[in-house]
Amino acid sequence: MLRPKKDISINTLKISLDNSTLSNHCSNKFPDLINNNEIIATDPDTKLHIIGKYLESINAPRYTNFGTTTKLSVDTHATTHAMNKFASDINKCLHNNMIVGAALLDLEKAFDSVWIDGLIFVLEKNNFPRGLIFLLIDMLTGNYFYTWDGLSLSTEKFSILEGLQQGRVLSPILFNIFDSFTNDATKLEENGVHSISFADDRVIYIADPNVDIMKAKLQDRVNKINDHYLRWNLKINGLKSEIIFFRRPCKQIKVSQYNRIKAAKITITDHLGLKTDIPVKKTVKYLGVTFDHLLHMTNHHKAQLEKAKKAIKINSRIFYNRNLSPKAKLICYQLLIRPLITYAAPILWNMNHTVMRLERSALRSCIGMYRKPETEYRERLSNKKIYKEANITRIDCFYLKLGRNYYANYRNIENPTMDELICPDDNICLNACASGYVTPEMFTFCDRRGLLQDGNNLPIIYHARRHCFNKKLTTELFEESNKMFSTSLPKVDLCDTHRLNKNYWWLQTDAEYLDEIRRRTVWDH
Repeated sequence: MLRPKKDISINTLKISLDNSTLSNHCSNKFPDLINNNEIIATDPDTKLHIIGKYLESINAPRYTNFGTTTKLSVDTHATTHAMNKFASDINKCLHNNMIVGAALLDLEKAFDSVWIDGLIFVLEKNNFPRGLIFLLIDMLTGNYFYTWDGLSLSTEKFSILEGLQQGRVLSPILFNIFDSFTNDATKLEENGVHSISFADDRVIYIADPNVDIMKAKLQDRVNKINDHYLRWNLKINGLKSEIIFFRRPCKQIKVSQYNRIKAAKITITDHLGLKTDIPVKKTVKYLGVTFDHLLHMTNHHKAQLEKAKKAIKINSRIFYNRNLSPKAKLICYQLLIRPLITYAAPILWNMNHTVMRLERSALRSCIGMYRKPETEYRERLSNKKIYKEANITRIDCFYLKLGRNYYANYRNIENPTMDELICPDDNICLNACASGYVTPEMFTFCDRRGLLQDGNNLPIIYHARRHCFNKKLTTELFEESNKMFSTSLPKVDLCDTHRLNKNYWWLQTDAEYLDEIRRRTVWDH
């Protein structure tokens, strides 16, 4: 006979504010639970969250990343950080009338070519625990494989002598450790040369007003890193590597500079002594973002829009399925399509409005509403009506929200790469906004000055009438007469008060345009 199980109950949790392990986290996550110097949790979900945080505080010290403690890897290093650093440096150099030469190096079979004995030497040299080293040796050596022709396996097995297997969780980390001393060994980052490495993607770039000096330094660093990699069993593929020269438009540079840039070439020498010209491109792709030589970034947005259109077409059986509810379709849209449109949003926030049209088309298919029934289906539904029925945040408002969440954690990122990327003083920001070479971290300055979104939550930066190449952010751009497109917002965006969040530290000082939101919030309560 089956007996019904009794529900497991968790008593009310009372946490003293003196408990620093949990009080700081709970105060930020659940500020409404504080009562008389105690945090009182009665909701089951809240209780489980707090218990999980407590267990995490016990177990976390056991799993300290040894690579982080030895400065060989960074836990918080992400692709967005590398793109942020790259875009910020280029914008600063172009603002100062410099030419930037960048080499994006492609390693031929990078993971498969890792020298195992060399990796063990690096681990031993950096005093990794012997037990961990022997564990890695056991994991990396003694592997073999069979071949299969679709019907049968080979009788002979083949040993894997070198390389890190693709798909393993540890492979990117071990490759970073193997490549960690490259900058010091080749003296890459000297005399104004910069280098960013993320797994097997490495970019070297140098800025100088003199094209010949810039080219000579870039060629020297490419030669040094090529020689170093050849000694460590790695090979740079010259045909798949790319060179790009970032510059201002032709009207803003000298003819002699333009001619030197056009004639500039970088070569690479293989182990046989054969020289190969690295292709010079006007657009390159780095960590999923397409950079063009004028830094307009329009090619990236076009590419992402094409990806989103293809994704909608591939999943048309979802979006045009009459048997699925609109809510299910909207969830699929937010999971499958929006991430493509908003890729690297915190870095590329200074863009035009082209994403709006695609989203409205997708939302019409999700909610299954195209024309007004009261006009005998002759007139199309208004954009405001579409967003009201969909009840989701508009893509331009969502874009800015992603940026705010990214820069809210900027100060807490324990990453040496990001230490230099702090928003400069207001005068430098104003000059950059006037020139159009706005660095990504100036998002906080523009947001504080009300250049991105006004007191009515309208994302004015995406309603300003300007060419897609124009990245200048001046006061004349945001005048009422210069606004275009419908400025009506759905209720979900109009009533949004997320900018009052205390985590947005740059909005807690003199952002006077937020007074309207504060007034509405008080009135609603």
